[in-house]
This record gives sequence, C-alpha cells and structure tokens, in this order.
Amino acid sequence: MRPIKFRAWDRYMKQMVKVKTLDFSPQGAECAVDYSDINGDIDGEWDLMEYTGLKDSEDVEIYEGDIVEIDVQEYVAGYERETLHTGVLEYDGEGMRYCLKPIGKPKLLVGTPPDDDSGISGWGELSWEPEYLDYVQQEDITVIGNIYENPELLEAHE
Repeated sequence: MRPIKFRAWDRYMKQMVKVKTLDFSPQGAECAVDYSDINGDIDGEWDLMEYTGLKDSEDVEIYEGDIVEIDVQEYVAGYERETLHTGVLEYDGEGMRYCLKPIGKPKLLVGTPPDDDSGISGWGELSWEPEYLDYVQQEDITVIGNIYENPELLEAHE
C-alpha cells in the first residue's frame, strides 16, 4: 500500500510546501497545514497535489503536476526505436489512475528507420496520446520539474 502524502503550491509565497494535515468538509479538502503550522486554503491560496506512490530513476517521489521524461523502447514493424516522451503527470478520474498529458512530440534517441521503399509505415510518426503509467519502469522515468516552479519546461517542449 502506498503512503498517502500531499504537497501544495503556495500561490502567495511562490513556493512548494509539504502538507502535514488536511481539513475536510462534505465537499472535500478545504484547508491544509504545512510542517511549519501555516494554514492554506485549498484552491484559494494553495494548489494541492497528491503523491502517486511512484519514484523516478533518481528515487525522487512523483506527484501530480510533475513534469517527467519517459525513455520508451519499442519495436515498430520489427525495428527497434527508443524515444523520449515528456509530459505532465495528471490524475484521470475516468480511468481512475495517473497518466501523462503529453508536452510536444517525442524525440527520437536511437533507431535506424527502414528504407523509404520498404513499404513499412508508422516509423516516422512520433506522436502520442496521454499515456498511463501501468507499464513504466522506475529506471525509465525522470522528474525534470513541475508546472509551478518550472513553467518554462511546458513551453520548451511544445
């Protein structure tokens, strides 16, 4: 069972805080308290992010809102290809699991495409849909920032 942890982006102080406790109402989380005993209103002052239970290749905890890179090794029409996918970790309420919302197109790292006259299609199509983390290995994922402290990463991969 994964530990239940949260962090929050303090909109006024412009910093990430670790959440110690949450106060709930029938509508959900309303207030959080950090380890300095400072209170923050959820969605008014602080943006709450949940720990996914996953860690990256450097043993860094992965939270909602993190920007990550995933090294994907795959075979396309019998040819090996390695690509680097960048995305923002989000919770998919419909699928009830975490997924990556893509940022930009994947980058080809390794692979020799087949000859143009081979008749094999799909090799050059480096695009992807939101990807679920069901089959991602810890050594293949790296946190490179988050949407609050590193918004430039969102633009850099467009």
